[in-house]
Amino acid sequence: MILAGAGMLLALGRRRWKESTLWLAALVAMATVGVPLLQSWNRAMLKVDADYRAKQAAAATTVPTDPDEFMPEMADRAVRYAAERGTTLDYTPDSVKSVEALLGELHEARVKQQLGDRDVNVQALHFGAYVGEVIRRRYGGSWATDHPAAGPKSFPIHWNGGESFPIGWCGKRILNGDEDNVWVKFRVVTSDESQRGATTQAGHGRTRSRGTRPSDERHERPRHTRFCKPRLNETGALVAEGPLPRSAVV
Repeated sequence: MILAGAGMLLALGRRRWKESTLWLAALVAMATVGVPLLQSWNRAMLKVDADYRAKQAAAATTVPTDPDEFMPEMADRAVRYAAERGTTLDYTPDSVKSVEALLGELHEARVKQQLGDRDVNVQALHFGAYVGEVIRRRYGGSWATDHPAAGPKSFPIHWNGGESFPIGWCGKRILNGDEDNVWVKFRVVTSDESQRGATTQAGHGRTRSRGTRPSDERHERPRHTRFCKPRLNETGALVAEGPLPRSAVV
């Protein structure tokens, strides 16, 4: 700006020296006042930005680590997914039939290579959380993150003296198809006989102790069962963390 004013000064010549001097003085004054003003404006904008970022950080919610807190939210995501496809999930036992149908569609997508590993992971977590919440709302119980046999982040639900792995059920249903029908497993573990803990396993001649679920026993593990453990990272995003132990997906 000052250089431009100096050029104008030379062009005007001696006759307009006084006028040019006034112009130059004005330009110098503008530069003297304008630079600090610009610096002050810049500092103000930086402070506004810093305050905004601080408020955003303060408003950010902490990712829950208690599965009894975050599993209901995972279940609600399954409800929303179903609603987008014209299916109502209302947390009644019969609604698990609708879950089975939706998992069947996901299996078909998987067979057609239209469903990646991460999507299998996510849908198994959401629908498994939903099935577990149906059990918990009707029969009581609580979620856990780890299991001594199934391993860390296998997310069993403990209820009626035993435990089930509905996330594993749903993952296997997507991968293996109808041989791992979730509606059948749900009906078996919630049957009156199973609740009394006196169901005899068909074809094996064995009687279970109270609280043992027929679909949770190790000898019923099917072939080629493998999918990744779902977990939440520090931002709340779903990530995969290695293959589940076979006992975790029964």
